[in-house]
Amino acid sequence: MHAGIPERDWKVFRDLYEKALDRFCHRALDEIATLCTGADDERTNHQRYAAVYGRLREINKDMSAAFDRFARSKALMQIAIMRNMGLWTDEELARFSEDTLERTKPRPLDEEE
Repeated sequence: MHAGIPERDWKVFRDLYEKALDRFCHRALDEIATLCTGADDERTNHQRYAAVYGRLREINKDMSAAFDRFARSKALMQIAIMRNMGLWTDEELARFSEDTLERTKPRPLDEEE
């Protein structure tokens, strides 16, 4: 088995990357909007702000892991992370080869390789 991503799958990844980024940002913005409005909770504005700040730090870490340093050498790892985040449809995932899908399928955190 080769260590890198096949050329065909690299092209698919380049095509789907922006869709995944847009979906990630959409979800993040929805979550932050919910934290901001919190109409039915009794938190103060400062408490809501602190919640938003903390969650944004977590979101930024996730975004960095999935999307920073777009490069072919990181593609398989990034595909695995994006799959785990559920950022692509089944139809979009079907564009990848079986080999790439197998190598990037989500696994439980405690599963050994």
